[in-house]
Amino acid sequence: DPLISKAAFMSVTLDDLQDAINIKGVIEEYQNGATQTGYKKSVEVEVYNTMIKNYHAIMKQLIELLPDKSDGYVAGESLKAFLSS
Repeated sequence: DPLISKAAFMSVTLDDLQDAINIKGVIEEYQNGATQTGYKKSVEVEVYNTMIKNYHAIMKQLIELLPDKSDGYVAGESLKAFLSS
């Protein structure tokens, strides 16, 4: 359950970050002091890049928890057995 909750949170947050990136763009201007300015990756892009890696790791863990189809598992079989009992 904790993995599913974290994956759901990350999925929603990644969508929000993607919307922000689409609106603001992938770079932002910065200013250090009075004379130094330039462009850098936006904060949203940095957070998105980090979170998407963690999201993929969690999704991989969840997929690994699924039953192995080579063991004769058929999708929906457990549900059918439950409903017919």
